[in-house]
Amino acid sequence: MKKYYVVLPLLFLVIIYGFGKDLMKTQTYGVYIGYPTGYISEFNNAHSVLLNEKNEIITHFGGRNATAGQLGHGVQNSSNELTEIPSKIEVMWFSFTENQFWRGEFELPKDELTRLLNKEKLLDLFSTRQGVMHDKYDEIIVNVAPQGEVYVYVGGFAVKHIGTYQAKAVNYDWEQHAKDTWWLTQDVIEPRDEYVKMADDDVELIGSVDIS
Repeated sequence: MKKYYVVLPLLFLVIIYGFGKDLMKTQTYGVYIGYPTGYISEFNNAHSVLLNEKNEIITHFGGRNATAGQLGHGVQNSSNELTEIPSKIEVMWFSFTENQFWRGEFELPKDELTRLLNKEKLLDLFSTRQGVMHDKYDEIIVNVAPQGEVYVYVGGFAVKHIGTYQAKAVNYDWEQHAKDTWWLTQDVIEPRDEYVKMADDDVELIGSVDIS
């Protein structure tokens, strides 16, 4: 009987430890997209994804990126929910400024992401409920910039840069990009240059970017 008193607590601890390790692999966050002011872009939804170690897709992100953005900030692009922490990112976008597609796949610092998303907390200083803790980081922010530069941050109460990457200029079928990305319409705006012209008013409204 004594043997069970020893084995059962050990078994319970093993189960708790395993559950804790699995829990650390997921966290509640949303994906946000952004760009420097004036650099209008459109993420291809089919080829903008977070991936795990097995190259399985965790979540898609992408679409029109037309806010008055800046590096380190973005607009929410995926729901904020319990999600596996990624090991890799694939990102593809169309730059209106350059009339060019850019694409890249990069390794992310998963250990750092895990630490930041799981452990970094802030006291709720603006609440009367003393001792309440809030996530310091609950966003993964993907910014793209001229010449194929990609900046990845974690954000929330604070913003922390975790990686800079270089995408490559690629050729991609315009109609396929529309099918990948434009969920709300069946019509493809042709030719591609006509779609680029439609962004001119947006660029004038939020400023311009020097890509020289």
